[in-house]
Amino acid sequence: MRELEEKHLVKTTSFESDLTGANCVVKQLFPKTKLNKNAIHILFAHGALEHGQRHIPLFNALRAHFKKKLLITYFDLVGHGESSGSRGYIDSFDTYTQDYLKFTRSSLDLYHEHNFKTFLIGHSLGGMISLSAISIQKMKLPFNVDGVILSNPCIKAKLELPELAIKLVSKLKGHLGKLRINNLYDGYNLTRDNQRALDFNSDPLILKYITLSMGLAINEYSEKIFNESYYINTPILFQLSGDDEIVSNEATMSFIKGMKKNLVKISNYKEAKHDLYNETCRSAAFQEIINYIEKILGA
Repeated sequence: MRELEEKHLVKTTSFESDLTGANCVVKQLFPKTKLNKNAIHILFAHGALEHGQRHIPLFNALRAHFKKKLLITYFDLVGHGESSGSRGYIDSFDTYTQDYLKFTRSSLDLYHEHNFKTFLIGHSLGGMISLSAISIQKMKLPFNVDGVILSNPCIKAKLELPELAIKLVSKLKGHLGKLRINNLYDGYNLTRDNQRALDFNSDPLILKYITLSMGLAINEYSEKIFNESYYINTPILFQLSGDDEIVSNEATMSFIKGMKKNLVKISNYKEAKHDLYNETCRSAAFQEIINYIEKILGA
């Protein structure tokens, strides 16, 4: 955290999750010098098992480029990272979506007087949640979204839940929903960067499991999300990894086919594993994000 604090002022807040009795921790990063009146606001959502602070390299790359024009807000999903709630548990995917809406509303409290250009960045599960949020069927966000960047969104996970477990949880969710699926993957399944893989494996805030209920909620929403693609009217950059062991690129491409072609940009990092923003090629991915934002701003 020290590296981050040297470059940003950090404000930590929280909001009440839609999951009863839980709260989500929110962090806002803004420059030590006064934020420009016409600034860029980036809202970030992380993937399953991890937490927002793991993506500090991305935040620092964006900060280095946009400097005092940039505000970054991110949060830890319920049951993840510094947020409370049963670890790796969710009752339904709609809780993630409703929490995301609360997250976007809470993000405006610090700099409500600014005229922001707003971009959403979502990685993996966070990408799937971001897609659920921008669908016009789902909700009205408290601001206009100028662009979205998705890194390997979890349109469909490669992890297959046991069929018997799915049937049992569907019938007896209250009793069996918190049973654990252990050892889904480790850092070496996510990145070829040895240090970042070791960091993932040794991080005490990284989950070592998800619950059956969480796995089922993600699988159920995967069946529905394809119906959302037609309703999206926001430009999206899809950054996909060619050696992804966690989510299906084929499913993501099927989702993209339902979108308006003029809204879509796709890039493929052929040798990269799932965690693109912690991969050996992350600098190229960061630069692509910067270029994409600059292009939209200049349009």
